Formats: sequence, structure tokens, C-alpha cells
Amino acid sequence: MSIWIDIEDWRVAKLPNTKLTRATLTRYAKGGQFHPPARKIGRAWHVLDDAQLTSQPAPASPRQQIADPRVAAIFASA
Repeated sequence: MSIWIDIEDWRVAKLPNTKLTRATLTRYAKGGQFHPPARKIGRAWHVLDDAQLTSQPAPASPRQQIADPRVAAIFASA
């Protein structure tokens, strides 16, 4: 059974010889580069203890179509 651990603890366990900073790991977590995806619990990012760091970010979720053409025009111009 997997448990959620802090990304720093994950780095120490999985990548002991690397010098990845918390900021870099946070950027990877926000970008979806952990599989299974990281989760923010409180102020800190956590991953499952058996998570893997992938080289590709997770695919973006599809955008919802805007039904109102006026609202769609506003978002298209931004």
C-alpha cells in the first residue's frame, strides 16, 4: 500500500545522489511530471512513495467549449 510523502523525502529515497531543490521538485509537481500525479496537502507537495518522475509533463486537460459567443470573443482576444 502506498503512502503520501513529502517531495523532499521522496527525493532522498528515490534520487539520493541528485541535488534537486525543493523549488525544482515543486515545479515538477505543478507541471504534472510525477506519475501518479503529485498532490498539494496544506502548503507542501506530496507524492506517493512509489511515484516516478517522468520526462514528459502530463497531458493538459481539454478545455471546455464556451457556449456564449460574446464570452468566447472576450477570451479569444486575451
